Amino acid sequence: MNAHRTTTPQTMLITQVPHAGQTKAEAPAAEYKHLFITVMNNSGSNVLKKYLDKCTCIATLDSEGHQLLDGSIAPIPWELGAGRIFSEKASLFEDTGCYNWQEIKRIWMTEWEKDSRFSQGGVILLEKSPPNIFRAGLLEKEFPRSHFIIMVRNPYAVTEGISRRKRYSLARCIQHWVRCTRKQIENINTLQNVVWFTYEDLCSNPESIQKKIAGFLPELHDLQFADNIAVHSLDGNGAKPLQNFNDKQIRNLSPAAIEIINSCLKDNLDIMEFFGYQMIPPGRSERATDVPTIPQGITNPSSTSAPEQKKHSFVFISGLHKSGTSILFRVLRNQYLFSGFSDTGMPQDEGQFLQSVYQPARAFGGVGRFGFNQAARLDERSPLVTPANRQRLFTEWSRHWNVNKQYLLEKSPPNLIRTRFLQAMFPESFFITIMRHPIAVSFATMKWYNTTLDSLFAHWLVCHSIFIKDQEALGNVKTLRYESFACEPDKTLQGIATFLKTDLRLPDDIQVKNSVNESYFEMWEALSVKTRLIHKYEDLFNNFGYSLIEYR
Repeated sequence: MNAHRTTTPQTMLITQVPHAGQTKAEAPAAEYKHLFITVMNNSGSNVLKKYLDKCTCIATLDSEGHQLLDGSIAPIPWELGAGRIFSEKASLFEDTGCYNWQEIKRIWMTEWEKDSRFSQGGVILLEKSPPNIFRAGLLEKEFPRSHFIIMVRNPYAVTEGISRRKRYSLARCIQHWVRCTRKQIENINTLQNVVWFTYEDLCSNPESIQKKIAGFLPELHDLQFADNIAVHSLDGNGAKPLQNFNDKQIRNLSPAAIEIINSCLKDNLDIMEFFGYQMIPPGRSERATDVPTIPQGITNPSSTSAPEQKKHSFVFISGLHKSGTSILFRVLRNQYLFSGFSDTGMPQDEGQFLQSVYQPARAFGGVGRFGFNQAARLDERSPLVTPANRQRLFTEWSRHWNVNKQYLLEKSPPNLIRTRFLQAMFPESFFITIMRHPIAVSFATMKWYNTTLDSLFAHWLVCHSIFIKDQEALGNVKTLRYESFACEPDKTLQGIATFLKTDLRLPDDIQVKNSVNESYFEMWEALSVKTRLIHKYEDLFNNFGYSLIEYR
């Protein structure tokens, strides 16, 4: 059982003392905060629980909550023949009639009481069971002051793990991932107290996730992801630091296995986009693990000096999410003299996720929010601008570039507020920024992320205002409008070719669609609060050449 730990005043929760003759197990549940880890199996929930269990203000169960129950009071995966693919019985887990909540609460409270931290007068009661995904709404109703931590993981790694351990077919495993992850989107959008992130976020930016959880539940201020944790992994049992095993697991998948997984994912691209995952081509290379070849222009492979521009031209694409950065990136990546990231397994092959020098947008609120965080903005004054970091960034990106090409291309939306930083790291770089109508950007973002139109309008203005000011310090910068690119792609591309001093053509297999803003304009016209937003933002958007009144 957990060792006794001393709490500080900051970790205490306000609780009521049980009435005379009343045990703590019989005391009202509202005295405590309940925290439910809502993560599907093979997705890192055990690691997350063990780190949380080190907090002084948490009381945990010795095992997963459903392992303390039986089929007479709750649906149990293995008793239903569903085991690690319990989503095949989702309707049972979602049916409150299948639960004896009074008995469940009694059993769990009895076990929570055994944790020595429970008696200290203020605890968060932690429970973890993978089927929480499908009963989160029920738990919220039954347990006052309930909170939920949601985490999702790369579908290929999850599928490989379940299939390898339990010999389920790949098709059943990936369908399980889809059902669970689609339900997670519903949970994110409907639960009252919820925080979510990806397994990849946790592994790559543990300090950011630590702050996110502590902000969500201040009682967990002592949460740390620095210690080694004993868990079962692909490398066996034993204490290990927090690390991402995706790469190793995905390598276990044959091209045929990836094709099976893709056949399911291609019909669920909305889920992939929501969480920032990309499909992996069956014949993908293993470049991500190759040691980069230091190209001509680096004076000494072991030196920390910056790359010289004798051979390579660095091209950075920026623009808010949903502004057309991805299609512009694909167009340029397909040019003969260009190399851009591909098949990396990271969202949209963005360079922000393929390096360890600076934090990606997720660390500062994510899509539609990062610009509000002053710490997300980087310029030449950043302490990160060092020769060592310059070489480190180039080396990490070079693993995904063909360094025999002249133009090395990188695209990440947060580049919009980091152009001066990137120029300091790679002098003489080229910057291409694409700007799109705020109505289209904001509605497209709202489709996938839980935020308001008002907030997204403000975010559009903040980010573009920073860029407009920063571009005065840039040596090579070109700004274009998505609307012009969509209407006249060939003409726009020729303008970029002149800017980069090279030849460009529109690839035959890439179509730049016109009129895609139209559906968002129709949504705007039907909006009941548009008059208020016009009054608030019209003049501000006019400064950028856009209007909330005359937008066609």
